[in-house]
Amino acid sequence: MTASPMSGANSSILTHRYMYGLKGTVKNNIAFCEENVVVYPCGHCMVIHSIETKEQQFLHGMESGTSGGFTAMAVSANRKYLAMAEKGDAGVVNMYDLTTFRRKKPLVYSDLGSESYVSLAFSGDGKYLVGQGGAPEWNLMLWSWEKAKVVTTFKAAAQYGSSIGQVDFCPTDSNSLCVSGNGTIKFFKVTDGQLRQQVNSLKREPGNFLCHTWLSDDRVIAATITGELWLFESMEFRTVLSSSPTDGQYCSSLLAYSKGSRTRFVCGGSGGVVRIYEKSDDSREHFKRTKVFSIDGNPQCIQHLAISPSEDTLICSLENNQLYMLTLSSTDILKEDAMNFEL
Repeated sequence: MTASPMSGANSSILTHRYMYGLKGTVKNNIAFCEENVVVYPCGHCMVIHSIETKEQQFLHGMESGTSGGFTAMAVSANRKYLAMAEKGDAGVVNMYDLTTFRRKKPLVYSDLGSESYVSLAFSGDGKYLVGQGGAPEWNLMLWSWEKAKVVTTFKAAAQYGSSIGQVDFCPTDSNSLCVSGNGTIKFFKVTDGQLRQQVNSLKREPGNFLCHTWLSDDRVIAATITGELWLFESMEFRTVLSSSPTDGQYCSSLLAYSKGSRTRFVCGGSGGVVRIYEKSDDSREHFKRTKVFSIDGNPQCIQHLAISPSEDTLICSLENNQLYMLTLSSTDILKEDAMNFEL
């Protein structure tokens, strides 16, 4: 904070200027809201941070007596809205306009069956918000968020011992969703206002899925704790990528992007390793690994990833609550000396 002298008075006004730190337990705890502006949780505030000027603005959570802290966040595809979940008697999702910083009507559902949401995601068209409730009920909530109206619910984790860690929409189809977690990966369609689970055959035992990402079409890449990258097409298991991480390494965060003519995705994982994949010309290979980098001097696991609107900048959120920025070159190849920024 800084003290600003008052005209004609000896007293001062304290102005909140900077916050330092990152709340690493929040799902998807880093996102771009503009090309050079990111949003992330710090304590009981959301920090809007300018990479260029270092200036910060703040969105405050609910009063501390009514909130157990942030648990998940999401930014809409058009970068205009922020959803942030807070722990409470039944969990609550606060919605913010990132242009005016005004809070909209909160999303509350008394029968959530959990104190918190473990994951949030906007639909590609921005009309819907999906929230995955936590234990013990694991209720999946679909909201028409601008009306603060529940569209439908579904109990996502039914098997004993299974849990959910992530939910999101297909970016090109707001009626298709995927949830994944320990011992489960499921696909849903929104039909006649209801979430309907799609029947698919995994052809093998489901693993402990750490994360997944939708590609630019109807395909999904899902990463297991054993390092395997599973490919799904049209909600059906296709194969395990031959270029999956080995030697005990794994991917804990996935992010798809499509700059240029080829579909690509980025993996962040154990040991601070970043892997870049792109669509292969060999139909048997599906995707090939084109680059592998490690964050020099910081072998911490990469928990979350965010990419700028231009897809030129990648930010990694590490398990030790640090943020690193990586620059993508004009040819979409990650520069060897690009890891030159730390928030």
